[in-house]
Amino acid sequence: MVAQLIFGRVAFIRCS
Repeated sequence: MVAQLIFGRVAFIRCS
């Protein structure tokens, strides 16, 4: 749950 949220944020930053 929390790990998925952090992963989503990291993926978004990396995609940016």
